[in-house]
Amino acid sequence: VLNLLNYRITNSRIKINTCLDETLSIKGYENSFSRIFLNIFLNAIEELESIDRKKKYININLFRKKKVLILKVQDNGMGISKNVIGEIAFCTEFCER
Repeated sequence: VLNLLNYRITNSRIKINTCLDETLSIKGYENSFSRIFLNIFLNAIEELESIDRKKKYININLFRKKKVLILKVQDNGMGISKNVIGEIAFCTEFCER
């Protein structure tokens, strides 16, 4: 997904920092995961493009905690307002059903 966004990331001078456990793999619907990751990264990129900041970054961490894989994405944008954050929901099942 990051390869698809490389031009925009480079053009916007955003630094991507990754800390990925290369031994992990995700089993499931590749297209669904790609869409989810694309939306997450696009939101971070759009936020960073909208602000005037010399250093812009997105940190991506993937790790296992017991039997759960955790993907942590953090940027140095303005953040999500409190009135919107409660409306965000993540689907743990196949979302297109």
